[in-house]
Amino acid sequence: MVKRGRPKLFDQKPTPEVAARRARLAGGGDPAMTSSALDLLCLRGLISRRHCDAGRLFAWLRTQVYGRATPRVLDLARLPGADAVARDDAMLEPAYGAAAESLARQGTQARTMTEAVCVHDRWPVVLLPAQARRGRERQADSELALLRAGLGALDQALNGSRREPAPTTAMNGTAIRPEA
Repeated sequence: MVKRGRPKLFDQKPTPEVAARRARLAGGGDPAMTSSALDLLCLRGLISRRHCDAGRLFAWLRTQVYGRATPRVLDLARLPGADAVARDDAMLEPAYGAAAESLARQGTQARTMTEAVCVHDRWPVVLLPAQARRGRERQADSELALLRAGLGALDQALNGSRREPAPTTAMNGTAIRPEA
């Protein structure tokens, strides 16, 4: 028997085990924000949303300029003669170069830590479970300070003087009067 009509949409949902792990990682927050170390740091309030966005943009720029940090089974961009996607490198390379230079000015440790989290998606010690973090509190604090410094430099380099607008309402919906 042949089924006729419109095909059903494929709706992929995580397995119950994956959903439970994401909910546990989110700790009452949005489980969708557990896909990367940057998302999880932002969800837990350890870095700001601007820093998270700057880290993502830096990783994207690096991927566009140098390719993926981790190999794929089939990466069409790496095949010889596969120039199907034309990119405007004239805009991407200077932006990445300015961001990388700004990050390098923060020092080798800050650059290494920021690239590890943003580009290679390595979890800093502060995101490890409490048992694994025990005895490494100073390392966790040091890594977080280096990461914040690196992300701050990236935010400044990539977003420049663009600042988020001041909120006009408080979380409870009451209006906020601008200070004169």
